Amino acid sequence: MRRVAIKSPYSGNKEKNLQYLNACIKDALYRGEAPFATDKMSLDIANEEDPYENRTWQEAALDWEALADYIVVYMDLGITPEMSTSVKYHQSRGTQILYRTLSADILFRCGLDLPASEEYLQQEMAFVLGSTHEEDARQAAGASP
Repeated sequence: MRRVAIKSPYSGNKEKNLQYLNACIKDALYRGEAPFATDKMSLDIANEEDPYENRTWQEAALDWEALADYIVVYMDLGITPEMSTSVKYHQSRGTQILYRTLSADILFRCGLDLPASEEYLQQEMAFVLGSTHEEDARQAAGASP
C-alpha cells in the first residue's frame, strides 16, 4: 500500500469537516492506499484559538506528512489557507501532490449532503468513454493531476 497524507479543511465547522475527513479516509482506503490524516488529530484535540498549539500541530503534521509517498488534497469543501500552505511546503520538497474530489458513492455512504463535483463527473465520463486507467481518464477529462 502507498502511504498517503490526506489534506482537507479542519478550521471552521469541525463537525462537518470531521465527517468529510472520515469520508476522505474511506476513499483512500477503497483506492488501496494507507491514509494518514494529521488533521484528524487536530480536529479531535487541538485548540485552534491557541496560536502556539496551532503552530505546533502544523509543524508536527508537516513532519509526519514528509513520510508519505504523496499528499492527497480533497477539494469538495474548497482549499483553506492552511491546506495551501501545506501544499506549497510539500511542493518545495518535491513531494507529489494529488487533487481529488469524492465520488457520489462515497458521499452517499458517509451521509454527506454534497453534490458530486464537476471534476468527478468528468472523470466518470472519461471512464465510460473507454479509459480504464485513472490518470488517462483525468487527462481525457481535462482534470488536474
